Amino acid sequence: DYGIEFEEENRLVEYIEKLDEIYRIVLELHYIQDLKINDISKILDISEANVKTRIKRAKRKVKELIKKGEKSYAKI
Repeated sequence: DYGIEFEEENRLVEYIEKLDEIYRIVLELHYIQDLKINDISKILDISEANVKTRIKRAKRKVKELIKKGEKSYAKI
């Protein structure tokens, strides 16, 4: 159902927007703008290892936000 997919996508965007800027930027560059790790590294002037670390941490933080959101949604 497209309505459910759209709602889930909007919720995911909301979670990403809640991230600190250093995490939000790498997710947007990598997943939305489809840039490679080495390109993001050059744009942000940080090492490729740092880009990978930020992406990993950002994904973990989004997962945590989703879990918290599911718990609060279940209380309604």
